[in-house]
Amino acid sequence: MFIMSLYPGKTSDDLKERRFQILYLQVQEWLGNPLPPTDWGFEKHEEGHLRPVTNRSKPAPDRLLEMVSCYCTQGCESKKCSCRRHKMVCSNICRYCAGHGCSNKLREEDEDNVDHADKDLEPIPCTETDVEFSLA
Repeated sequence: MFIMSLYPGKTSDDLKERRFQILYLQVQEWLGNPLPPTDWGFEKHEEGHLRPVTNRSKPAPDRLLEMVSCYCTQGCESKKCSCRRHKMVCSNICRYCAGHGCSNKLREEDEDNVDHADKDLEPIPCTETDVEFSLA
């Protein structure tokens, strides 16, 4: 809630747009005008399942995201690690681990695949809790 008050509108506008996309797509289906879901905010995954595209915009300004750091002294393995809790890797501003020697650091193979010019466009990995849709 606090982050939303620092950066008003961004998250709620994205949710509002998403709600209208889903509603429009569903109404068109009911009217017999099926539209390609991939043109309306869904991505196709294995076995024909569809998942909504999430987080097209950043959850907060870069300046605020850079302030997220942890004070872990034991490897950053649990949800007590504030970086892990916010689904971020530890960085050099973390008090004890400084993004090195902990289990929540950027892996070397991931670092090699990062195009630093387009780092803002990296996809967010899917989790087990993502909602899956399928068309019959």
